[in-house]
Amino acid sequence: MGPVPILPRNLHRLTRAGKWVFRRCEAYLFTELCIVCDRVRETGNSWFCKECHDALRENSTSRDACFRCGLNPSIRTCTCTAAWDFPFDRIYSIFDYDDRVKELVRNIKYHGKKTLARDLVRYSSHIDEVRSTFDTIVAVPLHWTRYRSRGYNQAEWFARGIASAAQIDLLPSALYRSRSTGTQTKLDRAERQKNMKNAFGVKACCASLVQGKRILLTDDVITTGATAGACADALLEAGCVSVSVMSIARD
Repeated sequence: MGPVPILPRNLHRLTRAGKWVFRRCEAYLFTELCIVCDRVRETGNSWFCKECHDALRENSTSRDACFRCGLNPSIRTCTCTAAWDFPFDRIYSIFDYDDRVKELVRNIKYHGKKTLARDLVRYSSHIDEVRSTFDTIVAVPLHWTRYRSRGYNQAEWFARGIASAAQIDLLPSALYRSRSTGTQTKLDRAERQKNMKNAFGVKACCASLVQGKRILLTDDVITTGATAGACADALLEAGCVSVSVMSIARD
């Protein structure tokens, strides 16, 4: 085999210039669009156009949510002062569940945008509090059949973003779902609670890791709190000190 030919300097420059032109043409011809509204994305934003980014920022910063249950009283009045029957201490949520948030959650769950769940932590105002309050983050699990079909757990990817931003431990798979509970979209709160009863457990390999810990549980959307409550029951039974919940959205 003969010596490798050395390309002239001008040819190297032409090659670099050609690559630059190709990248510019590619960016022009295949413009990246906002996953919510299909407008051109904001420069430097991996997911949203400027309008959707600003709207999401406004959603997250303008929420005057109940300190305990996370509901926005301008949307729906909570009953926390009259009754609190959850095993967890409180709910943190980044967004109210409006049409934009509904669309981004749909992309996360059904269109493979798992890293979006991780990246949404940038809109949260709770990271400092999470860092000082909790020891460990645990994600609400999917049943293995759902996980196999989807290929990932969106609550786990959300947990990764929080853990990275807050610099606290992550046990994404500490919980398991013992049975498939199906969709709960059409169930009321009482039906959801019944459906979720004893549906979760703590894996034996993680039992000692949750004992004595203050745990933050993550999920995508909190509606009635039935799923989070069943997970909290399992964690408390395993010996953790307390559980609170953080979600992408509060419905």
